[in-house]
Amino acid sequence: MGRKMMSAVSAIRKVLNSEGFGANVAGMASVFGLKAIITILSFALVTLAARAFGVEAFGVYSLLFSAAGLLGVVGMFGQQVLVMRFWSEYVAAGRADLLKGALIFSTMVCILGSALIALPFLVWSDGAYGAGIAIAATSYLVGLAIVMTSAHLVRTAVGVAIGDGYANILLSLPGVIYLGLCLLNGWAPELSTLFGVMASGAVLSVLIHLRARRQALAAAFPEYGQAHAAFDLAAWTSDCLACFRPAL
Repeated sequence: MGRKMMSAVSAIRKVLNSEGFGANVAGMASVFGLKAIITILSFALVTLAARAFGVEAFGVYSLLFSAAGLLGVVGMFGQQVLVMRFWSEYVAAGRADLLKGALIFSTMVCILGSALIALPFLVWSDGAYGAGIAIAATSYLVGLAIVMTSAHLVRTAVGVAIGDGYANILLSLPGVIYLGLCLLNGWAPELSTLFGVMASGAVLSVLIHLRARRQALAAAFPEYGQAHAAFDLAAWTSDCLACFRPAL
C-alpha cells in the first residue's frame, strides 16, 4: 500500500514538474474565463433586449435573431470545417500554393453561399417588418456566416482567444452597449439599430481575424505572398457538399 502511494505521489510530481504543465493550466483557465465572458454577454443581450423592447418587438427580435443564427450556419456551406482541415493539412505538407487556393475557394463559397441564403431572408423580412429592419438583420446574418468561418480558421492557425474570443464577444458586446445606453438614457431602442451595431461587431471581428491570419501565414510561409495559388476544385467541391449536408 505504501509503495503504491509513493508511486502515485511520484507520478503526480512528474506531471506537475513536466515541461509545459503551467502553460497548459494557464491555457485552460483562459479558455474557461473566455467562455464565461461569452456566456455572460449572451445572457446580458437577451435580458437587456427583453427589458428594452415591448413584448411584440422582443418577439420580432427573437425570431430574427434565431433565424439569422440558423441560416448563418447554412450560409457557411461547411467552410467552417474545411478551413481548419485546409490549414492543418497544407501547412504540414508545406503547400503554400494549395493553401492559398483553398483559402480563396473557401472565402468565395462563404460569401456567395451566405448571399444566396440571405436573399430570400431579406425579401421575407422586408415584407414582414420593413426595409430598415430587413437590411440590418440580413447584414447581421451575412456577417455572422463570414465571421464564424474566419473564427474557425484563426482558432486553428493562432488560438481560441483570437479566433472564437473576438468573434463571440464582438457579436454580442455592441448590442449590449446599445441596449444598456437606451435603458440608462430612456431612449426608445430600434431593432434596425440593434442588428446594425451587431453586424458592425462582426465586421470588426473579421478585420481582426484577417490581421491574425496574415501574421500566421507569414510565420508558416515567409514567401506566401509570392506563391501562386493552386486549386483542387473537384476534391474541395466534394468536401464542401459533404460538410454542407449536415447543416440542412
